[in-house]
Amino acid sequence: MLLGSAVDIVLSSVEERYELGDMIGVGHFSQVHCARPAGSLGEHSIALKGIEQSVLNDDEEALAMLVGECRALRLASECSALQSRV
Repeated sequence: MLLGSAVDIVLSSVEERYELGDMIGVGHFSQVHCARPAGSLGEHSIALKGIEQSVLNDDEEALAMLVGECRALRLASECSALQSRV
């Protein structure tokens, strides 16, 4: 399975879209940062996961875990109680 089939959007520059804050987590193939949409004056933050693509290209199990996580996040995003207010 290729990474492109698991991800809908590839951002050319995260820094153009988000202001990164503190790192709040580290995993096998990623880091999670607190972030805000660039130029946002709102108080809502999001968790932004940066993924090391080279690890996923070489590790089928890690890619399968990411695909499962993406599916779970999509399902959660459809739940009105969990929708973001950003």
